[in-house]
Amino acid sequence: MTKPSRLRRSVLYVPASNAKALAKVASLQADAVIFDLEDAVAPEAKETSREALRNYFLVHPPRTAERVIRINALDGEWGAEDLLAARACKPDAILLPKVQTPQDVTNVADVLDDTDASEGIRLWAMIETPRGILNVDAIAELGLRSTARLDCVVVGTNDIAKETGTRLKAGRAFFAPWLMQVLLCARAGKLDVIDGVFNDFANFDGFSAECAEAAQMGFDGKSLIHPAQIEPANAAFLPDEQTLGEARAIVAAFARPENSGKGVIALSGRMVERLHLESAQKLVTKVDALGRNWEKPDRFAPNMGNITMKLYRFLTGPDDASFCHKVTAAINKGWHIYGSPTYAFNSVTGVMQCGQAVVKDVDGVDYEPSIKLSDF
Repeated sequence: MTKPSRLRRSVLYVPASNAKALAKVASLQADAVIFDLEDAVAPEAKETSREALRNYFLVHPPRTAERVIRINALDGEWGAEDLLAARACKPDAILLPKVQTPQDVTNVADVLDDTDASEGIRLWAMIETPRGILNVDAIAELGLRSTARLDCVVVGTNDIAKETGTRLKAGRAFFAPWLMQVLLCARAGKLDVIDGVFNDFANFDGFSAECAEAAQMGFDGKSLIHPAQIEPANAAFLPDEQTLGEARAIVAAFARPENSGKGVIALSGRMVERLHLESAQKLVTKVDALGRNWEKPDRFAPNMGNITMKLYRFLTGPDDASFCHKVTAAINKGWHIYGSPTYAFNSVTGVMQCGQAVVKDVDGVDYEPSIKLSDF
């Protein structure tokens, strides 16, 4: 089976036990969603979460976003039941946690084959242990075998930090060798590779910087823990116009009849090989999947996700002022209220309602008049 070329810029984890989070999935612009049956689900909620996931997939047909289910390890207490439930849901892929050897992948592939599961159900592997990093070359080599079903590798930076005692600090200098080792091996196996999560979802600048770093390193996308991280991730892993233009030029040049049998051609004063063509075709295919919405923004346009994140960071700060005083101060710091400047916080629904006013940011862009703090 030929591997599909898909955008995987933003890969959002959604706990299968969280009904409210599941209900929001269809409205999100993430390239992929990982429905989590592993770390995000408490032991006592495993069974009900499987049933919730079955019901969700039954009611919600496939959409643009790739749908992935993360199961518990097959040799653990919940792995076998998770795999059966995931197979029944018929997702695009199943994410295997803590993959340490090639057998961790092939064992699941064998179960899927033995139960006549569709070849369309692919496998993703999480590399999140020291042993997994040491064996990542052999694991990623499975990407060259169609029977292994392996399409993508996901780095689990939190677990790597826990297992090694290495601290995750800005820039991740100590992690860089391991990240690049995983990326290099994944590319040798013709696999996509997704960077680990950024834990401080209220730190917009830090998240943006880490996305830019991962894109420069060569990652296809980033795993996310909050919907507000989707837009900056989508933007960070898009090529700029110059890079895309060069890729299109390479594809067009090799498509000319006079270049059909050539391994190397001259283009715009430089030598271009067919290995560059493969990379260019992959880039163009992914970007064209976006239709007209491929343009990389010069900066992130203010939106409810980013504004909510910044407001949340301010409202939950160390200041002992009352909530209403904090809201007033936040509005005075850059929000403009047109109409009725009234607001109230409902602790039951978790919604701050700004009356019937129209909320505008400093650029004068209209947004919804509700800020859902319950998302945090």
